[in-house]
Amino acid sequence: VHAVEVRNGNMAAAHNDLAAELTASWNLRHPLARLGETGGSDAHVLAHVGATFTEAPGRTREEFLESLKRGECRGQGLHGTYGRLTYEIYGVIVNYWGSLVGLRPSGLTGVQRAQGIIGSVLSLPFQFSPLIVTAILRRGERRRVEQWRRETRPGRPAGSGDPFSESEVL
Repeated sequence: VHAVEVRNGNMAAAHNDLAAELTASWNLRHPLARLGETGGSDAHVLAHVGATFTEAPGRTREEFLESLKRGECRGQGLHGTYGRLTYEIYGVIVNYWGSLVGLRPSGLTGVQRAQGIIGSVLSLPFQFSPLIVTAILRRGERRRVEQWRRETRPGRPAGSGDPFSESEVL
């Protein structure tokens, strides 16, 4: 592994910050096995493509990839929020509806489009559940970040759940 994703455009800032802190901790303890930091938009709608990205030196693709291998890279861009994730989810749904009614390319036959429209209409009451699911996911993410922060706090003795203790890494 040459790098760790420390900036995901659909993950909360606390989650991304924790990944960056863990990577920085690894790099302090293992300077000869330095990890780079990457970022990715994790986009499912065009508006968010490239909003989060990996930055590394290099004028060519090969130079860029070599920078990644040396750990000379960092994740940049936007963090995820409840609003961005909800936009992503409903963006996928709207794009699907657009393909069903012919406003977007679909590759679907007329019969498949009709089936999709019928299914969408029948499932309409359930299409508000992503708001609930997104809220539940964000709450779970916050809990996991808090748990990891407790388990990886500085000064924990080796073998006590420290993910970077020699026994844990090997």
